[in-house]
Amino acid sequence: MLWIARPALSSLQTQYPLLARRWITTSSDEDDLIRSFIGRYVQSSASDDDECTIPRSLMEITFSRSSGPGGQHVNTTSSRASVRVRRERLVGCGVPVRVVDDGLRSRFGHLVTGDGDLLVHAQTSRSSHANREIAVARIRSVVLEAAKGLVDGVTADETRERVRKLAKQDNERRLQGKKHRSAKKRERRGRMDDS
Repeated sequence: MLWIARPALSSLQTQYPLLARRWITTSSDEDDLIRSFIGRYVQSSASDDDECTIPRSLMEITFSRSSGPGGQHVNTTSSRASVRVRRERLVGCGVPVRVVDDGLRSRFGHLVTGDGDLLVHAQTSRSSHANREIAVARIRSVVLEAAKGLVDGVTADETRERVRKLAKQDNERRLQGKKHRSAKKRERRGRMDDS
């Protein structure tokens, strides 16, 4: 079963033929498709391969006046970056439809427009270039987190390590309590034998 919508697929094949061939996957199991997407996405993010995650060429980047502190600089320069990725382009570049429709809307509904586009703003820096990089990185991390939220068993390494440590501490606390109760009972037996 092909998981990319036909209109998006045909426009993607004409605009980006290499991307279309690289990302089109046929799979009957949606979870396997999403897991393979997460694997490719994480691997390409680690190697800074821009064309394997969400290509910058598919993003619409605009700048506007920022708000908040910053004095006259904020009032005179357009340093707030807004990055929009259209729904068709997300699906066309290999993001599974279920991630775009369900994952983004359920976990990041405040970032999804009525048309289904993903829209992120960044205005933390005084520099428009820095804000653009922050917004692009945020778009990519939001898509990855939305995909991870849809599949059971995809847990971050830090979370897995933290849970392991908590379980170990809980087990040690339980064993310490058992030793304490055992020692208390042993002491009582010793007093009864003496009398």
